[in-house]
Amino acid sequence: MKRFPITSCVIFKAELPSADVLENHLKELLFVDILESHSISYGFIPNKITGELVTPIEGGYIITFRIDEKIIPKAAIAFEVNRRIEKLKEQGANDLNEAEVKRIAIEEMLKVALTKTKIITALYHVKKGFLIVSSTRKPEHQALVRCLIKVCGSVKTETIHVDDAKNGITTRLINYINNEPPADSFGGRLYPCNFYLLQRKVEKKLESVKYDAELCYVQRELSESLSNGFRVSLMELATLDIVFKLSDNFEFKGIKPTSEVYCDGDRAFRHRHVNSLFMFYMIDTIELLIELLKYKEESE
Repeated sequence: MKRFPITSCVIFKAELPSADVLENHLKELLFVDILESHSISYGFIPNKITGELVTPIEGGYIITFRIDEKIIPKAAIAFEVNRRIEKLKEQGANDLNEAEVKRIAIEEMLKVALTKTKIITALYHVKKGFLIVSSTRKPEHQALVRCLIKVCGSVKTETIHVDDAKNGITTRLINYINNEPPADSFGGRLYPCNFYLLQRKVEKKLESVKYDAELCYVQRELSESLSNGFRVSLMELATLDIVFKLSDNFEFKGIKPTSEVYCDGDRAFRHRHVNSLFMFYMIDTIELLIELLKYKEESE
């Protein structure tokens, strides 16, 4: 296997129950098909490979969450509302309630709108208390966390942040380029790779510059950009096990193994093994980053 089932994720600290207890809780909020008059529906679903609502793996378990959302572009809504208002005016209507016209238009558009489905996988490490969620879109991973809180009654969750001015990836990259000691850059187990996205604000306008090459080839240009007020928004790092892009707000993207993952057994066994291996690598990397960058946890 040359890639992991999860390639992007966000990380939470969470206190979740055991797999057996959680499975009973998840049954209270299973996914149901989206209603004709509704715009969104979400809930927990069985794993498509194992058939289990909660799939035990070494060190933790897997849960699967589904979001169905009807797609109605804002421009289409505005066009339909304007069309209806113009038609009502032609018919001699006065004192039009635009909000009511919009509500009725949206209700009718929902009946024929296309539906987008998103499947989110979450891995939970029981001992470490890390919840790895396979979506970096805030509305999606927040929906999953809210549903976990709802079915479990009370779940303490925390996100992870850092003071970039002191310990963030921008400061560490500058130190790395300047050949500062490993303790002041990326330590001895993290290595900058081949992608750097830098951003800065000039008169409220966001400027971006991207370097997609090995550091040795762009080091001078990268250093000049960093000295001119650009900050690291996203950069590629590697351990001995995985390569990933880390954002300035602790999101992981483009995650892949440094070498091909081999696994025998049936499909369900391979699924459990690969996810367990992915979780092991990610937990190791997360703890390394937390220690290196001095991240702090903030309660949700």
